[in-house]
Amino acid sequence: MRVLVFVYLTFLYQLCEGAGKGKKTEDSKSTVKKADDSTKPAETTEVNTVTLDFLDIGKDVIKEQVLFVEYTDEEITYKSYTLRENVTAKSVKEEDATIWTTGDEGKRLKVLTYSKDNLHLCRINVFPLGNIPHCFEKVNEKWESLEHPEFSKKLNALLNPVNTKMRLEFMMLSDDVADIYEYYAHGMLVTIAFPKFKTTSVSCIGEIWKAGEGEECICARFYTRRGWFCTLYVKKGDGTEIKNFEYSNNKWNSVTNRNTLINTCISYTPSKDTETNVTTNIMDITKDDNTVYTTKTFTVSGINVKRQTPLPNKFINEVKDGETLIWKTPDAQRERCVSCELKSRGNTSVAILTLATTFDLSFLYFEKNGTEWKSIEKKADFDKKIEEMKKMETTQPTSIADLLSKVDSTLFNVEEAEEDNFKVLKLKAKDGVTITELTYGEETLWQAPNAGDLCTIATFYFGQDNNPVAASYRFKRDGKLIEGYRQFSGGKWLCLQDIDREG
Repeated sequence: MRVLVFVYLTFLYQLCEGAGKGKKTEDSKSTVKKADDSTKPAETTEVNTVTLDFLDIGKDVIKEQVLFVEYTDEEITYKSYTLRENVTAKSVKEEDATIWTTGDEGKRLKVLTYSKDNLHLCRINVFPLGNIPHCFEKVNEKWESLEHPEFSKKLNALLNPVNTKMRLEFMMLSDDVADIYEYYAHGMLVTIAFPKFKTTSVSCIGEIWKAGEGEECICARFYTRRGWFCTLYVKKGDGTEIKNFEYSNNKWNSVTNRNTLINTCISYTPSKDTETNVTTNIMDITKDDNTVYTTKTFTVSGINVKRQTPLPNKFINEVKDGETLIWKTPDAQRERCVSCELKSRGNTSVAILTLATTFDLSFLYFEKNGTEWKSIEKKADFDKKIEEMKKMETTQPTSIADLLSKVDSTLFNVEEAEEDNFKVLKLKAKDGVTITELTYGEETLWQAPNAGDLCTIATFYFGQDNNPVAASYRFKRDGKLIEGYRQFSGGKWLCLQDIDREG
């Protein structure tokens, strides 16, 4: 990840050199306010690391230390502060107010802020753990910490009003606004972004593309080398067009001959760097291996999602479910898996693999049938399966009131408790009451086999969704205390055993 940052910052030194300051687009509602310029570093010069006591986002930055981008779009102000490849910082502050501290050591940081009216949000990425952000909101002139889900909720509320005309700025990329995948190929860093909002313009400091009537960008791919290329997938109606761009002469230019772009990229020979050396690995969806890929789990529309994304220098040529093979790179091909997304609900499990070569994307769809994964040939069939999963009925957990109604509180004193992660109801016979039968709802668990047998206590255990799992009880017989057990299975209470105990 450290190298990932180095690669794109090296280019951005060059990019910002030509970007200048205060350039405005033709759209009066979308203004680039500031993009600092820079001097291209010597490629062979080793630069000593500089550790700052703090990065102050309330003051003008030193351009040799921080790459700063600011723009306003639809009345929302976006700012990005990225430390140069040789710079670390121990804390982030805004003038006299400290937002966050790293501890004793300096860290590579990227800070993103979003502001409109009285709402101010801040996200801090710490490299090489850029996918684990520290999030904040400014309240009464003080920065207060937020959990990432709460931050995302507030950011979505801020961005949703412009959802139909979002601008995707490379320097503001995060998993809050796009699903992002990165990998090395031909010595370049390839960054793929699938916007989470309807995107009608794409930029990297300067404007790359702006939508025509009925167009939207559904995917952007950025290629890093000693210049920059960008490929956009633009949807219009039922069709998708691929548009290619190259950064040259201080601006983004359309590339009409894609083969020219491909040949230029392939001809690039990267310098040897052990940190960017790509290694081949296997992805196992049953394991979390953060040395090879990151794993995220979340729930959408009642569907459980597990997404595994390889680290940039890991070439995934095989995806497995334990010992079961899901997919393997065909011989003589250079496809790699850049994302595996497992979706499950009830007894249904499906998966979508995102495959990539240096210049192309494709998708494979699967459904689990028993222990095997079967290919779903058409995306429409996969989408239909997802819709069916969304409509699956979810069993509502039985309420405590319902549980209590199933035991006889006229005979027992009832206590709610929790033992070993099981919810339990503890029943104790009331004084002066003779109990010769133990019931749960309409089911009888125990009935006195002999005259004089009396139930004294019982305990019911409940599992997922408060469904009954087991029960224990005690009854007296001729001065002896006998303990019995029942298991709930198939809608019935099954007898396990009765054990004599000394009374």
